[in-house]
Amino acid sequence: MAGVSTKERKKPFRAGGAATAGGMNFQSSVTAIAYVHIEAIAAKKYLLAGHAKEGDWGHSPLHQLSQVDCPDLDWSQIRETYIDTANIEEALYHPSQWIVWMAATILEHKLDPGALKACVRRLLAEGEGYTLWAAGGLAAEIPGREGTDLVVARLKQEFKWGERHLFDMLCLSKHRPLCSGEDMMAILENGLFANVWPAQSAAELLLKVAEPAKTEFLSLIESALDHWLEHEEPYPKAGGAIPKSPRADLAKARVAIEGPVYRCAKAYLDDVRSDMCDVGKSSIIGLFEAEDSALVEFFADVESGQIDAPILSFVLDKLDSLAAGDTGQVAALLDHDDERVRFAAMAILDEKYLDPDQMRGLLKKLQNDKIEDIRERAKDALAKLNWKALKA
Repeated sequence: MAGVSTKERKKPFRAGGAATAGGMNFQSSVTAIAYVHIEAIAAKKYLLAGHAKEGDWGHSPLHQLSQVDCPDLDWSQIRETYIDTANIEEALYHPSQWIVWMAATILEHKLDPGALKACVRRLLAEGEGYTLWAAGGLAAEIPGREGTDLVVARLKQEFKWGERHLFDMLCLSKHRPLCSGEDMMAILENGLFANVWPAQSAAELLLKVAEPAKTEFLSLIESALDHWLEHEEPYPKAGGAIPKSPRADLAKARVAIEGPVYRCAKAYLDDVRSDMCDVGKSSIIGLFEAEDSALVEFFADVESGQIDAPILSFVLDKLDSLAAGDTGQVAALLDHDDERVRFAAMAILDEKYLDPDQMRGLLKKLQNDKIEDIRERAKDALAKLNWKALKA
């Protein structure tokens, strides 16, 4: 956009904006669309207020609302319409996401590949915020992998607000590989240690490319996990909005690279964030399915109280079977001093783990437990087991 300074470009709707004879001024088109949008809102309010004629609908006016929404625009008509694309490009610097989206959609349908590439270069060099959102979307429309290469090159430079949108674009890209290993490491380092929004998007990208051969990412993951454990907003203890954090995706990426590790899974299970606990639970399931020797330590930690009893119940509900030795370890927990452990261990009383006679003997014993919930659960389970035997 020669002749327009960066300062001016960030104010796209200047007084006296250009409009050519017989042409189409973007501000006018925005105003027209906005007017239709306002009319639609007014129509909805009219319906909701009950001013329409009686009998127009049987129950509620809500099902009528779709009839007053703006129809989908036929963006293909833009190709045959004269538009000052330089003026449209200026709108990509507007603070309104809605206006930026309309301008980007117009340019997507109007510009040829060469002009689109030049536009993306300018947006990546000078834009921030929603401008980079538009840049990522338009870059994805450039034929081949040139758009991806432009985005990667921008992410290697100094951080700008809005770069999370560029990470999101790379997450959606189907090009493989996205870039060289060196470039991937550089952009991930830039994103993971910025503010929480790009860090989340960078962690999502890291999870997407993580696989067993990518061990070079492990030290970066460890550093980022430590960083966000210290710098993320505190998790609410008495209710409230859950703050954003990239740690869960980082933990998943580590599991994808090195497989489940009991030491890490145990730490995740003790984490204050529920999404980190979920990673710990899935890791424990993975260890069971792999028949990992670390499970001996898992049962010992449940018995000692280092791992919450409900985790044992969760694991037993998810698994399809257990080795005989593991089954015996869990059954031994039915005699544990802690009532929570005994209650959780009752999940072993399932035909996928024990035969009916073994279950019947344990359930009869549990009917004498000093805790009512355990006695009632044992009574119900034994009744169901006996009824099933009668029907057989």
